[in-house]
Amino acid sequence: LTFLVWGALHGFYLVVERSLKLYPKPNERLVVKMIRAVIVFHLVLLAWSFFRADSISAAFQMMQAIATSAATQNIKFAMKVEWLLAIVIAMHIYEYRPRWFVKVWQWRTFVLPAATVVIGFAILSFATASVPFIYFQF
Repeated sequence: LTFLVWGALHGFYLVVERSLKLYPKPNERLVVKMIRAVIVFHLVLLAWSFFRADSISAAFQMMQAIATSAATQNIKFAMKVEWLLAIVIAMHIYEYRPRWFVKVWQWRTFVLPAATVVIGFAILSFATASVPFIYFQF
């Protein structure tokens, strides 16, 4: 039943978009595009909560927990803040110092396999528990 609610929500979103002619315009300002993206993102997340929940009441309990401030006390991040900060710094360097990445790219025959091994070990070491693939539930 939750799968039907998920599909119905997406269908409803399309009906609203097409009936109100909410198509993005080519000359739309960046702020409006960003607001559109945030709204669509949250509507899709709302629909996904029904898709992921075991029942409709469980989906509403999830949404209630998200909306209340008590839910934020037990948040545990899967990634340590240091790693997240390192990724942000790397992206910043790539944005403003692209020549450095070009120099690293010249060493790609060594760097890419080494990076693959490091990332593989990082994924294996940070993995907590195995979760079955969601589509096996159907």
